[in-house]
Amino acid sequence: MEATSRFTGYNLAGFVISTFAGFVGGIVIARTVHGVGVGQVAAAWALVELARPWGALSTVPAIRRSFEERDPARVWGTSLAMHLAAMGPAVALLVALSGPLADALNSTPAAVAISATYLLAFIPASVGLSVLDARKDFARRNSVVVLTNVSYLGLLLAFTVPFPTVESVVAANVLSTAIASAVCLRYLAWPRFDPATTSYLLRSGSRMVVIMFAGQVVLWLGPAIATGWLGATEGGTYRVASALAVYTYLLPEYVVLTWAVPAASGAVVAGGDLKALHMRSTATAVGLGLLIFAAIAVAGRPLLGVYGEDFVDGYALMVVLGGSFAAASLGVSATGLLYALERTDSVMWVAVARAAVFMGVTLALIGAHGLWAIAAGVAVSSTVSAVALSALATDWLRRTAASAHPR
Repeated sequence: MEATSRFTGYNLAGFVISTFAGFVGGIVIARTVHGVGVGQVAAAWALVELARPWGALSTVPAIRRSFEERDPARVWGTSLAMHLAAMGPAVALLVALSGPLADALNSTPAAVAISATYLLAFIPASVGLSVLDARKDFARRNSVVVLTNVSYLGLLLAFTVPFPTVESVVAANVLSTAIASAVCLRYLAWPRFDPATTSYLLRSGSRMVVIMFAGQVVLWLGPAIATGWLGATEGGTYRVASALAVYTYLLPEYVVLTWAVPAASGAVVAGGDLKALHMRSTATAVGLGLLIFAAIAVAGRPLLGVYGEDFVDGYALMVVLGGSFAAASLGVSATGLLYALERTDSVMWVAVARAAVFMGVTLALIGAHGLWAIAAGVAVSSTVSAVALSALATDWLRRTAASAHPR
């Protein structure tokens, strides 16, 4: 109990500092490139965020594997090599297609191409943070995350204020990520392809790619659809509203899931009390989600006003999105438990169903209801996924208990 409270404290502190830096950075972006520019940036970032899940092929399952290996460096070296092999082609493809992609999404080719380089810049940070997760070194982990967000704010002030373009915004993002990656080089093992480890990471990681991609569909395809379908101004409105609302899910995910996966993994190996861990982490996740939702509902309108008068009309949309993402927080702890029990396939199918529901509802309604169609897609898909994940976790807890204490 003391350890998980300490982990939560580290993650909460890191999240608060990073969120404040991100909030101020968002204001800088909104006031320098305005609604159209925000939409163009969001569309370019959406492409990167949809490609980023390929990194999960080797990082998330490596955390679980590292608990069982006598030589963790073998796991992390293989993870780094696989990450490099996956991201290189993705970057090349995005850069080559930056022109057509920008035309389709109402963004700019340079913004798409510069954003794509983030996928390479993030690799050392991605693997390094996973190493720190496995070590349960959440103090250093959060230091790296805070460094990334604070340096991003500084770079925005240095580049975007004097040069208010979407290209300067995305360049600042790439450079801040490169700074974090430089710090994380010390935690990396030399790249290698260990056959047994590669096979394990491919089996488990392929499911993680699907899970992460499906999650990014709900989080990031919304701004892309809004910008490409309804125009950059509408895309900017949705991006700012969703950027604030999504904290009702991101806070529980960051604070709870970050330590729930290694904590539950250790409990599985050691035969610890998974039920108590699950109940405690679920209560923490839901409580944090509701806390942020209440703050958004009370202070949302003046917060949007700080971004600019162009965004105030998105208040009602933001509240609906916030409630929807808060509902999704019910499944955060269940996700961590299922990962630890190596039931990644269960999480994968729920994620696929969530993405399919989101796309189905959004595309069916967007012609008549505009941005509210995307909000409806988020609401329905988030509720369905949270209920399904909670039911699956409860079922596997029951099965685990039954197998541990057979009659």
